[in-house]
Amino acid sequence: MIQAVALKSNGNINTYRLPSMLREIILADKTSHSQYSGTHVERRFAYRFDDRGLDANAANVFSKKKIPLSVFFFDKREGCKPGEHIGRILSTGIANEQFMEISVLDLERIFRPQLPDTLGMLIHLKYLGLRWTYLEEFPTFIRKLENLETLDVKHTCIRVFPSFIWKLKKLKNLYLNQDYRSRLEGRPSGNFQHNLYRLWGVFIYGRCPLLFDFQRLKNLGKLKLAFQLKAEKQDTLAKKIVQLNQLESLRLRSVNEMGEPEKLILRDISKLEKLASLQLYGKLENGLRMNHLPQNLINLTLSASKLQDGQDPMQLLQSLEKLESLCFYADSYHGKSMLCNPGSFPKLLVLRFWNLRNLEEWNVKEGAMPSLREFEARSCEKLAVPKGLKYLGNIQLIKLHKMSNAFMREILSSYKKKILSPDVRISPFK
Repeated sequence: MIQAVALKSNGNINTYRLPSMLREIILADKTSHSQYSGTHVERRFAYRFDDRGLDANAANVFSKKKIPLSVFFFDKREGCKPGEHIGRILSTGIANEQFMEISVLDLERIFRPQLPDTLGMLIHLKYLGLRWTYLEEFPTFIRKLENLETLDVKHTCIRVFPSFIWKLKKLKNLYLNQDYRSRLEGRPSGNFQHNLYRLWGVFIYGRCPLLFDFQRLKNLGKLKLAFQLKAEKQDTLAKKIVQLNQLESLRLRSVNEMGEPEKLILRDISKLEKLASLQLYGKLENGLRMNHLPQNLINLTLSASKLQDGQDPMQLLQSLEKLESLCFYADSYHGKSMLCNPGSFPKLLVLRFWNLRNLEEWNVKEGAMPSLREFEARSCEKLAVPKGLKYLGNIQLIKLHKMSNAFMREILSSYKKKILSPDVRISPFK
């Protein structure tokens, strides 16, 4: 009854989909406010444009004056014409009340669409997708969308998000453009602080009011956060994050003005019992403390942590028995060796080493990583083939990129000598 659409790196399902007929049945009650007939699928419009304009199928749908619940725009054309054209379609559709039932409006990759203020009349709108539109100003009509649940403005050029965004009482998912360092004005209030589940791509610097109010987002489950802060304010932020006890996924990125990694202050987050996914980007000056991490972690990624010799992350993390994915990216570890003890990482499925330029030895003891399926190594030019490779009996895929010729030869030799299972796929890629 439920179909898998996309998988995570550890092999688990990332996206589900209901078969269309079953989805129609479930949505039947949700469309009862409409006076118009038709299944949900029939009321899902897709407008496609090419160099000649609106394609024949889309033009046919538009001419029938049906009443859509979902509207999607696709346009390959460059320049300002697509934005102008779609702006006219939206204005017309609202003026003749054709679009008044819309709950989903997706304009992804439409270059700077001209959005009419009358979009504020779409009182049933729950999803507004503006990703990759490169809009420069936050549309003021959004303040009127009282039923909006998801707002996606990733990959836009909006510099300031006004404080009225906190008055969208039903907003659950907010996607921002972290790379553009947009400023989020105002402070959470009312129902917003209880309903928001996903805050993705927020950037904090200077005197951002949100810095002092994170703990008020009581039901926040997913947080992707970058910041450029001095130690004192960063410590304040770390204290606030510890209080978000509903967090399931956390990504922290500490950078300077050039976007390069800076010192990252991480306090004891061991009491965040629901936290399953953690990504850290920045120098961990105090290293990793095992007793500061939650035991329910499933996915862990370290980047630019600059752990030194004597801070072997395999030793520090081996008691995280639920880990399924473990990634060490550029400059996460500066040491020369790693050791995996017997019984360590019993559920680990995916292991990645990227740009660990000092790493020379990875020693795998018998009984370590018994479930490992996939190993990937990139630009670890000093690394020798791991001692104990034969103990990784369940490995299915080895991905290699910019590794030494000696490493490549020995891996292939191990395969030919059947030290590795004949079912293992070895994938050198560029």
